Amino acid sequence: MESRIGLFLDVGANTMNNEQKILAILKETLAAGNTTKSMPPNLSSIITDEIAVARSQILFRFWDVYHLFIQQQIGVNDFLILLRQLIRTYGSVAIHLRIWQQIVEKVSDFGIAGRDLGNETIETSAFDWTSSWLDDASNIDRFENRILDEKIIGDGLIASMEGNWITYRSAAQKIAVDSWLFASEGTTTLVSLPTGSGKSLCTILPAWYESRGGAVAKGTTIVIVPTVALAYDQQKQAQRFFPQSRGDLFEPLTRTGATSQEERKDIEQAILDGTLPILYTSPESLLQSNLYYTCLKAAKRGLITRFVIDEAHLIEIWGADFRPEFQLLSTYRRLLLQASGGKLKTLLLSATITPKGFDTLAHLFSEQNRLITIQANQLRNEIEYYFNFSQRESTRRSRVLEALRYLPRPAILYVTQPEQAEEWINILHREGYSRIDAFHGKTPSSRRYELIQEWSADKIDIMVATSAFGLGVDKRHVRTVIHATLPENLDRLYQEVGRGGRDGCRAISLVCIAEDDHSIALSLTPKRITVEKAYPRWRAMIDDAKNHPNVNDVILVNRDATRKNEPTMRPGPTNQEWNYRMLLMMQRAGMLEIAEVPPISSDDEQEINWLPIRILKPEIYNNKKSFETAFEVFRTSEIESIKQSVQNTFQLIAGYVKKKSGDIENPLNSCLALKIGRTYERSQLACSGCPTCRNIPLSERPYLPQPIEFQIDYPDDLATEIKSQQILDQTGSIQQKMSGWNQFTLTWIGDLDVRTLSNHLGDIAGIIWRGFEQIIYPESLFEDNKSIHTFIKALSKVDTGRNEFLHRVIPARWLVNLNVPILPLNTLVIYPTNPSLAQALYERIVDAKTDNIYLPSTLNIVHIDQRFKDGRKFIDVVDGLNEPIEWFVQAEEEQEDDFTLF
Repeated sequence: MESRIGLFLDVGANTMNNEQKILAILKETLAAGNTTKSMPPNLSSIITDEIAVARSQILFRFWDVYHLFIQQQIGVNDFLILLRQLIRTYGSVAIHLRIWQQIVEKVSDFGIAGRDLGNETIETSAFDWTSSWLDDASNIDRFENRILDEKIIGDGLIASMEGNWITYRSAAQKIAVDSWLFASEGTTTLVSLPTGSGKSLCTILPAWYESRGGAVAKGTTIVIVPTVALAYDQQKQAQRFFPQSRGDLFEPLTRTGATSQEERKDIEQAILDGTLPILYTSPESLLQSNLYYTCLKAAKRGLITRFVIDEAHLIEIWGADFRPEFQLLSTYRRLLLQASGGKLKTLLLSATITPKGFDTLAHLFSEQNRLITIQANQLRNEIEYYFNFSQRESTRRSRVLEALRYLPRPAILYVTQPEQAEEWINILHREGYSRIDAFHGKTPSSRRYELIQEWSADKIDIMVATSAFGLGVDKRHVRTVIHATLPENLDRLYQEVGRGGRDGCRAISLVCIAEDDHSIALSLTPKRITVEKAYPRWRAMIDDAKNHPNVNDVILVNRDATRKNEPTMRPGPTNQEWNYRMLLMMQRAGMLEIAEVPPISSDDEQEINWLPIRILKPEIYNNKKSFETAFEVFRTSEIESIKQSVQNTFQLIAGYVKKKSGDIENPLNSCLALKIGRTYERSQLACSGCPTCRNIPLSERPYLPQPIEFQIDYPDDLATEIKSQQILDQTGSIQQKMSGWNQFTLTWIGDLDVRTLSNHLGDIAGIIWRGFEQIIYPESLFEDNKSIHTFIKALSKVDTGRNEFLHRVIPARWLVNLNVPILPLNTLVIYPTNPSLAQALYERIVDAKTDNIYLPSTLNIVHIDQRFKDGRKFIDVVDGLNEPIEWFVQAEEEQEDDFTLF
């Protein structure tokens, strides 16, 4: 069968045709009832179109399940739901009578019917889901593209790192990567990009470039991730770009609580040697172990120069409660900055972030005028939202089970507590599902890694999970996310819903709440220490405090301080945790600040108990009443805020449930996007289907998805700190002409249309290889994939004698209209033929000098008759010599020089 597949497929053919051919083979196999081997995994590589890739995942998943079903390794339910998904996506499917006889008793439960075609063949079809409790369910499982085609030309770096990449996914991704690559020393870059838009490239590309793909020791990028799942997933994604590394310790690695002592020592030594390009780890692993000291020592050696926090919005959310180390990262980052001599570059990544969260991050993780921000928030346009309310838990349970017989896979079933997750696993097993598993806070670290591997390999169809699962895990083809409990706030709901549709295609969010959810959610809100218990703890720490030996306004408090006759204050981990929480709460209240962060313990369990704090309100030091007043006011405010979030989420969902689709008269005010947007105020609104908008004609929907817009705030002074890393190759014809000038112009003739330059794209790339680091171009130059491919392939590494060099490829419009900075680099400018845009670009470059941005060398490429809007010819205005571009081509051919950068 495998050899037949290989003969049947044309790898060079149109990808849609290849998808259809794979479908034909699958249908032929089903009709014959063959027992076949699994489809060879390399077949998926012949489909490259994004939509076809997303859709064909259904074929590959079904093929594997069919094989398991024939071998009697899985149950009927696992097979039937994927058969339904196959039919709903590709149309009716004929199966052999032998297969039909094994499933016939249960097909109606999954909305499947059969028609006898004779010759032991049954044609199967799938009906719409007609639900008595959920509106608009008839087309809920249809496959639909939601990708907005906004790709933008790439550069030689991404093409060298991944041979097939010639574009970025969006302008927002491109500017985020560019800003982080060229960030000056000691800065913080805060990037907010939508889920699925490729934030991880910001982390990987600089480390890949600096280490030359793991070939040289250039230091380590520390990446802080919130979950073990995310750490392993990102490591897996990053390692594929280091196939030619010099060994395991020259590739991205993960350090978690499950990492063996031997592996920890190897990782720490690799950091000190500078060989490890990326280390993924958690706040706890960094701050509670010898890794704390290792990174500080490496920073002093200049080997820790980049520090990344992924899912940075969790610093505010999780750091306030059950994982205080998140908020302690800010002071440790300051220590790294000091140890590096002010060279450390910090990157904060998040998909969506509230205004309060933005301000918190800016305050905690940046110095004055050292913050670069790129915000490109857009609400997810792939998600369609459905809500349901049940009076009883038993009713909700039966409805969720019914939904799982109709909704596409893979699916995530979210609950709140680990016990609920295990209960649902038992329920699903009794229902006959076997391709299921659970991931929650009590899942052992070793098992978490296995689950991520199985989930990524499509061996799990339903993952029952708590919030411990999913953060940043790049499973692109999740089609369904069900909430079987009430999320405690809209932010959590939105973040978890965001696990679906990352491939740009439609995904379903079904939220099923019940009468008791509101009270249960309130009971599960994080505990806040009472003022009656807080003050004795404060007194215990103050009574045991001592002065800092080097800083006058800092005192050292014992994190494990206790007080006699206080039964709840016994030495140990619980006492330490409560003291930590209280101090963090006092820090949020502005009563004190934690000046530094010692690790809680080292790997050999040596305790380090003393925390340096700076008291900001002196009146709380010895005055019980002042302490209790300040503490209680803030504590009450936090608790009320949490309760209000639960109440608002419950009311929001209940409000949509009570109204039938179409009952809400004004979608402009009632669309779910508007309500979610109130949480993420700086986000573009987008809605592709909520209870308000689903039945409204597409053209009348108020918040149709649009290409992602970005906003950049790049302080002018920071751009002046960038230093050119290239010296122009002095043997080249252009450099010889520029002798004595810092500017030169190449002209071209023909129609006044920049697209006529396409014949010279290879020549322009050759010029760039001479050491031009900043390429400014008109977007109309690259209007087809052929021209992009020609240019970017020429910019990428073409032979072993050339090393990639850092460069940026920036649209002229960005400089003129979007406040993107011009950097003081060797610059090549391809001028647009539009007179207004050309003049605006020229003036923007000239005006950069007033901001102390001086370009070492500038090469202009313009039409021979290029004019500004005031009628002046370009070549009459600019300084320096000019020659036709044909002169350059001829001169280079005559020289036949062979050059090597670096």
